[in-house]
Amino acid sequence: MRVTMSVTLPQALALQSMFDYWSKLGRVGSSRDVSFFVDGDGNFRPECTFVFSEDVPHLTAKLRELAVKSENEGHRQYDFDSIAWSLKEEGQDEMQSGEFIQYPPQWWRVLWHRIKLFLSSDKR
Repeated sequence: MRVTMSVTLPQALALQSMFDYWSKLGRVGSSRDVSFFVDGDGNFRPECTFVFSEDVPHLTAKLRELAVKSENEGHRQYDFDSIAWSLKEEGQDEMQSGEFIQYPPQWWRVLWHRIKLFLSSDKR
């Protein structure tokens, strides 16, 4: 699956930091709640597109509901476990194509790496 988002540079870097943390948690086998503040009255207006390399089930109202782990006054936590169990019960296997979401695009990664190198050399 490939996800493309149209966001500002600061938003992209904040999302990259969060996704890097997700990856770290996955690598070390640690479960945590991670949140992202959506400044709806600010300039956070992402446009997202999803491209799947294989046929996947449609995101139904039931699956949307299952994705919400908890909700309190508009604050939501999302999780995929309930969706995975629902799909398994319906005889549909989870997507295991081995593809990874590529966000941000490669040139952002190069830029981020250069920024980190610059900041680390400036500390001397």
